[in-house]
Amino acid sequence: MEALLLLALSILTGAGCRDWGVTLPAGPVAGWSGSCVTIPCSYTYPEGQLVRAVTWSRDTERIVWLTATARQGYDRANRAQFLGDLQHNCTLSLNPLVLGDGGAYSFEFQTQSQTWRSPRAVCLTVSEHPCRVQHSMSRTPGVLSGSMDCSISKRCSSSGLYWYDRASTQILQETGKSKSKLSMRVIWQHRGAVLECRVWGYRNRCLPKGPQPPATGQPHHLKVLVDTDGPGPIREGDSFTLRCVGDSESLDQVYFWIHDYEDLPGSSSVQIQGATLSHGGNYTCMKWVSDIGRAYLAISPTTYVAILDGSDWYQLSPGLMAGFGAGILLLFLLSNLGVYCLARRIRQRKELGGSLQGGSREDPSAPQRDSLYEEIPCAEEIPCPLDDDGDYYNSPKDYCN
Repeated sequence: MEALLLLALSILTGAGCRDWGVTLPAGPVAGWSGSCVTIPCSYTYPEGQLVRAVTWSRDTERIVWLTATARQGYDRANRAQFLGDLQHNCTLSLNPLVLGDGGAYSFEFQTQSQTWRSPRAVCLTVSEHPCRVQHSMSRTPGVLSGSMDCSISKRCSSSGLYWYDRASTQILQETGKSKSKLSMRVIWQHRGAVLECRVWGYRNRCLPKGPQPPATGQPHHLKVLVDTDGPGPIREGDSFTLRCVGDSESLDQVYFWIHDYEDLPGSSSVQIQGATLSHGGNYTCMKWVSDIGRAYLAISPTTYVAILDGSDWYQLSPGLMAGFGAGILLLFLLSNLGVYCLARRIRQRKELGGSLQGGSREDPSAPQRDSLYEEIPCAEEIPCPLDDDGDYYNSPKDYCN
């Protein structure tokens, strides 16, 4: 009897354990960088349980955490997408893949009574995509000599590589199945635009069905900005920085600089310390962005940088010239105003003196004008000095008057 009870208890316990589980792919999952991968997943639990949270981890790093009220990710949150729910689906999608995404992926879910983790992990390997378009630059001394080559691996199944302009019009050039060459003279004719090198016949299976959007349809235009240490023109001995600025960033991008038709090493910015007259001239930057099945080359318009001779101290920028001219004009107006006021004051004094000398009498009926001098009242109490006979020299009236 006790044996039957133990057998029944073991069966019930085993059935309960089998209700908890996570199902993952049996073998490893492989993907190419730049493409996408989906890891199918499902999980089960006994009836009556309520799932409160689910978690995906890569090795020891949590990448997705979903609860009934919140969803969190990590730095790849824009690429990791949880396609499941809080019931039985736990499928995970990664798009696009990068080489660092490889690792062991495991799933875990939590109910009100316990936490269950998949007993094993699925291994994801990520390798370089054979249809990623690479670049190479071949330059020889001379004005606009050399070319830009785009190439793909021979393992990429395609019908060839072709260059296109901003209007998606094919550019005639030397091309082959795995390499295409575009001369620098053609590139120079498209300054301020974007050129695309496209793998003919390639289709990105991670995008929805339909026409594949060309890279040139995206706004990736460049411009060169010049940063100086202070206001005013750049002179010999000054320092300045050239920045290649665009309206987009990519994981795989390379910058090129051309100064007066000659290559200039640098990244997205070039710093010039102790400028000389030879640092002046035309600057153009280019940015190569590699992708799967396509790549594009953005070329900035040419920007001119002037370097002034350090001895030409009299050379002023247009802003300083305008300020200097405004100051001279203001000083001229103030001087004229002062001369006018002084002349008017002198004329008034002359007119007043002429009227006194002419013996003119004022009209008693005319309103009295204020005197220029303060009237001193007669002070009879002021004692006047006596002479030897005891008489005053003058009467108080005479003294006061």
